[in-house]
Amino acid sequence: MVWNIRGASNKESLRHIRRTCRSNDIRLLILLEPLANVSHLESVQLFLGFDFARSFVHNKIWIFWCSDARYSFVEASDQLVHIHLSFPSGSSIIISAVYAKWDYNVISSAEERIGGSAPNIRDLEEFNSALNRSGLFPVQFDGSAYTWTNGRMWQRLDRAVVNSVWLSDIEMTRVAYLQRGWSDHCPLLVRGGSTATRRSSFRFLNVWRGHSSFQQTVRSAWAQPVSGVGMQKFFNKLQVVKRVLSRWNVDVFGNVSQRVKVAADNLLAKEILYDQNRDTLSRTAVHEARAIHSRELAGNGDSWFDSVEDIKLSASDFFSSLFTADRAVCSGSRPSLDLPKLTQEENDMLLKTPSVEEVYTVICSFDPQSSAGPDGFGGGFYQSCWECIRDDFMDAVKDFFAGATMPRGFSSTTITLLPKKEGACEWKDFRPISLSNVSSKIISKILSTRINQLLPKLILEFQTGFIPGRGIQDNVLLAQELIMDLDKKLRHLNVILKLDMEKAYDRVDWGFLLYMLREFGFKEGVAVSSFLREYQTLSGQKINLSKSRFLCSSKLHSDVINLIQQVTGFQGQSWPVKYLGVPLSLGRSKSVLFDGVIASVRAKLHHWSSRFLSAGGKLILLRHVLNSMPLYLLQVIKPPKGIFLRLGKLFNAFLWDGKDGRRIHWSSWEKLCFPVEEGGLGFRSLLDLEKAFAMKLCRQFAGVPPHFLVAEFYTSTGWNTERLLQVLPRSVVNVISQTLVDPTLKDELVWAPSADGTFTVSSAWDLVRQRRNLSLVWRGIWCPLLPLKMSYLVWRVLADFLPLDDKLRSRGISMVSKCDCCGNAMESLNHFFLHGRLASAVWQHFFLACGIPWRSFSCVSSLLVVWFQSSGNGRLDHVRCVIPVVVLWFLWRSRNDARFGNIPPVYSKVIFDINGWLVAMGAACMLNRFQLEGDTDTYFARYFRIKPAKSLCPKAISWMKPPRGSIKLNTDASVSNGLSKGGGVIRDFEGKMLGAFYKEFGEYEVVHAEGLALLTGLQWCVGTGLSDILVEVDSLALVRLVTSQSVGKWPLCSVLSQIRLLLCKVKGTITHIYREANAVADNLAALSLESPYVTFQSHQQLPSRARSLINLDAIGYPYIRNFNV
Repeated sequence: MVWNIRGASNKESLRHIRRTCRSNDIRLLILLEPLANVSHLESVQLFLGFDFARSFVHNKIWIFWCSDARYSFVEASDQLVHIHLSFPSGSSIIISAVYAKWDYNVISSAEERIGGSAPNIRDLEEFNSALNRSGLFPVQFDGSAYTWTNGRMWQRLDRAVVNSVWLSDIEMTRVAYLQRGWSDHCPLLVRGGSTATRRSSFRFLNVWRGHSSFQQTVRSAWAQPVSGVGMQKFFNKLQVVKRVLSRWNVDVFGNVSQRVKVAADNLLAKEILYDQNRDTLSRTAVHEARAIHSRELAGNGDSWFDSVEDIKLSASDFFSSLFTADRAVCSGSRPSLDLPKLTQEENDMLLKTPSVEEVYTVICSFDPQSSAGPDGFGGGFYQSCWECIRDDFMDAVKDFFAGATMPRGFSSTTITLLPKKEGACEWKDFRPISLSNVSSKIISKILSTRINQLLPKLILEFQTGFIPGRGIQDNVLLAQELIMDLDKKLRHLNVILKLDMEKAYDRVDWGFLLYMLREFGFKEGVAVSSFLREYQTLSGQKINLSKSRFLCSSKLHSDVINLIQQVTGFQGQSWPVKYLGVPLSLGRSKSVLFDGVIASVRAKLHHWSSRFLSAGGKLILLRHVLNSMPLYLLQVIKPPKGIFLRLGKLFNAFLWDGKDGRRIHWSSWEKLCFPVEEGGLGFRSLLDLEKAFAMKLCRQFAGVPPHFLVAEFYTSTGWNTERLLQVLPRSVVNVISQTLVDPTLKDELVWAPSADGTFTVSSAWDLVRQRRNLSLVWRGIWCPLLPLKMSYLVWRVLADFLPLDDKLRSRGISMVSKCDCCGNAMESLNHFFLHGRLASAVWQHFFLACGIPWRSFSCVSSLLVVWFQSSGNGRLDHVRCVIPVVVLWFLWRSRNDARFGNIPPVYSKVIFDINGWLVAMGAACMLNRFQLEGDTDTYFARYFRIKPAKSLCPKAISWMKPPRGSIKLNTDASVSNGLSKGGGVIRDFEGKMLGAFYKEFGEYEVVHAEGLALLTGLQWCVGTGLSDILVEVDSLALVRLVTSQSVGKWPLCSVLSQIRLLLCKVKGTITHIYREANAVADNLAALSLESPYVTFQSHQQLPSRARSLINLDAIGYPYIRNFNV
């Protein structure tokens, strides 16, 4: 235990220490600032009951210890003492006690201070940078978040930090902040130990599914007779399968847990051997196996629980009380409400028995690796064994929708507790997460999928959260507007109430839920203070007075503030205030407001410990985790530019720095934020993302009625160019005048950069982001067949970001340079990777093997261009895009072996290593025949096991006549040399042609041309008075666009709107047809006629081939199409 006691002569403090030492079996006690004469040390030692005691650092640190371990001490400076503990078991640890003589009170983030002035950002950065350079990580704590106070300000000044070796050896390390007592600092109680193993419950393992006898084992177990029907029968069969699979895992599969343990021990032994042989590279294995921390939990009141049984009993009592409704509170009368009502048809839709297809669709939507419930069966079991369990599970589902009682255990749930804040030590500080059985989750998801269709009708637009298509960030924007108006000059000044419902989702009363459902039409298969009290009475909810606050105008009188506090029971809130995770403040945004996101990123970096990650691992974490952490804030608020710079520095340090501390940062963060095709690393600039989110808000507010309608600029003869020029520049008018529209349709906002016409942040980002020129080389090195670390190395080669001798000398580092491959020339990038003796021999070998003429290259980039362009099919995942990257990787490894391992570079060994890597890739069966095309005669082709080609199954496809009384329209389009053309044919139920057309459209994309062809055919049908039209096109993309009701890409959106309108007029439906059965329309679209628009009124007017195809379709002539099996 460590305590800045501020006076060891205080009897009350000493009694508190003695009680704590005895109750927690303290073996080492460190007191800082005893403020007592050293002559009192012995008496304090006897009073506390320790065997030994010593004073250090000019009587600023007192240390007490017991005799069960050997202690040695070293005073490293006038403010630090190192304590070396040696235990009888042979293990040892080092503890350093620090007392800064100048009272350096520093915190690591702004959230570690309440009250007082804003912390100095530079001090925060220096302190965190020092911890990072020293390889020290904060220990998770329990208790109050603040360890020091003077009555006006609270801060976390006392902390325990450890290194990675401590965390790996002493898995469960926690620090508890105890009561301050007579000091202004909290005592720090540090505990450490190992996790206790216990027998694990049954869990279905997805690896079982690949075993040859798994399916037969499940079928045999499932076939065993059990009692019950419906849900009870299904539940009982799961219990049988559980017992059978448990035995099968041990007897047949081979006890997965034991096999994993053996494999881990074997891997560890090999890593140790590898480290011994290559200790100069200091390769450290990754041991990221920290156990789950068990916390010392506080119960209700001031009692603490240490034993497992006491913790279990306390948890059971707390959550039983939480989940049980208070009948006295929920007994109030409930008024009738005027709410939207469900119709009888909608109720029937909710309550109808699901089909097999609906249930199977829900099952397929589950992640096979998702957490299982108490029964141990995850989504992978239901997906792999569906054919076996289908009938019994469908009986269980029907049993549920028939209103049968669920058997005990069917809906059981495992409750997992997640801490809601750092230092959680009371049950209310944990969020209960339920892990339900997959069987009950399937039924729940069926119901939720159905009810999701009705939510937009039932929930008012003011409820922005948890509804598809709505964003909770709207509430943050509204709160910002309210805050901006808080200090307005009004007769009655403004007050904002911030309510927090205590355990809102856990305290909802079932009676209240049923009452609200009835008010919405579901069938069963005031003054502020008085309003709040009535709401609590009706709903069973409870307002959390400790978290609810009020914010008032700065001009409000103190008497009014006191009155608000008395009436509501809330405390006043000072600025800033955090709402839905966003810091809000009155006035300009300051950098200190956003220190929370900086602290979150820094906590991630501490957790990952970058020194144990490969370059590829860092890229993945930066792209998908770190770079996405600030996105929620960027949606609703614009941080100061300094925040972007601080985040960029953190990201950059994580990328470039290594386990030995700071390394050369070869590039700034912003220069890396480009797509890989443009020479970047695939990161997105936060500044560009902020602009994209700002465009999203502009787009959202632009949803109001526009200033002008299309009809104002469109006449019976077309666009009114003069009117357009009054409000738009000529360049825009020229584009609009070429666009076909129907002025009778409703105006819609279309986002041109996206594929479907709807706004997306990714398309906005692509529109506003900084750009570079595209490069074949940059794109080619990121071949998906290669590990990220290899691609990253070659990226560094191309960018000249390697610590070669000439590069280091250019940075002012004085050194003698000698190439390790030849020993003559100075080491430079082009010499080592291209012109040196080693590199030339290796390159000539692989150039000859692939039949590429060898010549001298001026740079690595020109060499890669030759390799990437030499693949016959132009694919960038071809084996020829792999080989040069692998060669560069092993050349670099040979250089490091020579420089740091004193292993002479030999070109034959480098070639051997490259071939070995190709053999390993070939054994993984990663290539298909297209990726090896043109190189099947090379010597390395024998290394590869080609992926088996998908087998094809031929099927007969034919055009089908429409039913009697209906008409069928077939259309198609073609694009040749930039010119798009379309054709179509209309036939009756006998297959006889009623009309056909050929039309040229100009320069359009294929889907747009398909849409124009379909529009032309529908216009012909409307003009001739036809109805009941069955439309068939061979463009699946067009069918999806028309049926999905999406706006569509500009300018295709206008065509889609007209197609939908005409389909309604002719009572038509549209379906997809294979190209083989659309031969007539395909032939008409491929014609080349003198006139741009030709109609055919009779069979005889058609070209001869089109006539023949119509005759073949009429007799049902089949065409052959191959399908993948």
